[in-house]
Formats: sequence, C-alpha cells, structure tokens
Amino acid sequence: MLKARAARRGLSFAAYLRELIIEEAGHPDPAEVMDRLANDDPIDYSMDDLREFMNDGRR
Repeated sequence: MLKARAARRGLSFAAYLRELIIEEAGHPDPAEVMDRLANDDPIDYSMDDLREFMNDGRR
C-alpha cells in the first residue's frame, strides 16, 4: 500500500517514507498537547466575552 502511494506521487519508496517521517515529526503527539495545556494558565472570560466572540464569528 505504501509503495503504491509513493508511486502515485512519483516518489521512490524511500523518499515517500522520508516525507511521512518529516510530516509526523512536525506534529506533537496528544500526550504532549495535553501536558502543554495542563501547564498553561487558565483564561478568564465572562458570558459577555463568549457572546462577543460568537458575534465576531469566533467559536
């Protein structure tokens, strides 16, 4: 399956695998994201803030 994907993209199998590894390395895993969120300071907001965000198109 991976060889076929590489061929469809006009890449050698090694080049395709290299691209996959580089792409994967650029994304944090879920545990890293959760650790970062757990250490962030909480954000204070009010119901008025939420309404304003929604009216501005931010959800």
